Amino acid sequence: MKTAETDTTVHTLPQSIAAEKTKGTTPIFQDRFVRPAEQVVITGRSLASIFRDQRMGTYPPAIRIGDNATAVRLSSLMAWMDSREVITPENTKPICIGRKSVGRPKKASTTAEA
Repeated sequence: MKTAETDTTVHTLPQSIAAEKTKGTTPIFQDRFVRPAEQVVITGRSLASIFRDQRMGTYPPAIRIGDNATAVRLSSLMAWMDSREVITPENTKPICIGRKSVGRPKKASTTAEA
């Protein structure tokens, strides 16, 4: 009897790109198509935010690679990632100054006094 094997594949950047990223140099790679599921892994963003940004024109454009398949070029995706703004104290601002509680306000207790 055959037992079902579980998929233990770890989805990460290819080793050559990951190694070059840690060195701080521009990676030398073969330009290829990256499907949406791999875009999620590479960018760390959800599919919904990727598709929303593509419609707004702030994400690399999708290229049709089949009747029902799209992808983006890896080179344009990496260029988009490099163009993102780095967060520093100078370009960030606090959102709710002085707010101490988080969530909904608590209801006043309504106990019947007899």
